[in-house]
Amino acid sequence: MTVTVANNGQISIPEKVRQQLGLHDGDQFNLTVTKSGSLILDSEPTAQDWHTASQPRPFKNGRLREPHPTAW
Repeated sequence: MTVTVANNGQISIPEKVRQQLGLHDGDQFNLTVTKSGSLILDSEPTAQDWHTASQPRPFKNGRLREPHPTAW
């Protein structure tokens, strides 16, 4: 997917991607540039994210039964 940088330096995240990620006006992110030049957008964890991440994970035979849900 291609996005264009506007003359004021902003880029728009396409609507389909915003819907998939559940993004809303005012959401904030950390932007990281990797050594290879890739951009990584990480959302700031919310109190609910920390609560979810602290819940016990379901193990069976030493392995997770299903992925642990996280919001970031």
